[in-house]
Amino acid sequence: MITNLAIAFLFGSVIGSFLNVLIFRIPLRQSIIFPPSHCTTCNHKLSVLDLFPLLSYLFLKGKCRYCKEKIKWHYPLVELLSGFSFVWAFYSLGPSFLFLKVVFLTSILIVITFIDLEFMIIPDELTLGGSGIGLLFSLFDKSLLPSVLGGLAGAGIIYAIYLLGQLIYQQETIGGGDIKMMLLIGIFIGIKSTLLAIFVAMMLGSIIGVALIALRIKSRKDYIPFGPFLGAGCLIVIYFSKELVALYRALVI
Repeated sequence: MITNLAIAFLFGSVIGSFLNVLIFRIPLRQSIIFPPSHCTTCNHKLSVLDLFPLLSYLFLKGKCRYCKEKIKWHYPLVELLSGFSFVWAFYSLGPSFLFLKVVFLTSILIVITFIDLEFMIIPDELTLGGSGIGLLFSLFDKSLLPSVLGGLAGAGIIYAIYLLGQLIYQQETIGGGDIKMMLLIGIFIGIKSTLLAIFVAMMLGSIIGVALIALRIKSRKDYIPFGPFLGAGCLIVIYFSKELVALYRALVI
């Protein structure tokens, strides 16, 4: 079992390396295939030794081999998150169709989260394209109707929050990308889990938002992207649903 989990982590971290390519190139409208991987500062082509997930970052001490510029912090973090998500999914689900579905959703949410943090956009290629793939998944496991209803519920709730924000604050508090992101999430996890994911996301957003303002890292007028909270809420529900139910029962009952 330990060997299988180690392989899952290795494969997940390799996928994470590719996710970093998507995070950097999709917002800039660059091909994800050409040119080959290169330093984003000096544009030097990276060698095979520069591409080992996590190990290359540690060996190079977080700097480009060629120009010595610091490598952005999210590169090793994405590889680490992807690796651990594969381990957790494999440990919980084993080699199954549901495992593929979960790691695909996790991967796309990681990409969306870091793009939203870095560029403050959520590309339609990821949300709408991912939604289409989610519907294909639902055809295979015969869950098309729950997937459609989950997507509509997720997008509908976020759209209602969007309208409410405009009414109260006279400005956008949630972007259109967040609405499409919840369409994607709802298609994959269904109505019940979608409702819980939105609740967790709003709790996280409120707590972290207040903390950032209290620490004067952000002001009340600063925009804080909501996509990362939606992604985190979804992943918490997926990976820790039993713990959430136990916590709810402990608090309510």
